[in-house]
Amino acid sequence: MNVINYMCYNATTGKIFSSGQCVESDLSLQAKEGLTVIKTDTLVNDARYYVSDGTITEKAEISATWSAETVTADGSSEIVLSTLPTPCIVYIDGEAVSVEDGSLEFSTSAVGYYHIRIDEPAFLEKEWVINAI
Repeated sequence: MNVINYMCYNATTGKIFSSGQCVESDLSLQAKEGLTVIKTDTLVNDARYYVSDGTITEKAEISATWSAETVTADGSSEIVLSTLPTPCIVYIDGEAVSVEDGSLEFSTSAVGYYHIRIDEPAFLEKEWVINAI
């Protein structure tokens, strides 16, 4: 039996969903609906890599920064997360927000901590915690 390395990814976004090893004759069994499965030379770390134009590529770091780390919880004061990839999806406490222009304006009327996360295929996942006071 010939054991091989494989990887499953979304051919449209480049996001890698899994990698592992299997018997070569079972390669096609590893594919999930909507994903492409390919044989690879090594096991691929999906947190560090994505697929670009059919090539396994190292993810870039996100350079986005906040204008402040706290926001006044008055419903109108806002802070801005800028230089985001365009377009992208930002998750605020798990809720997806589409960002088209590279900038996320954040405001709230509720005091507390907010977890802001971005997980785009071509970039390393990054999370911030914002304090609304």
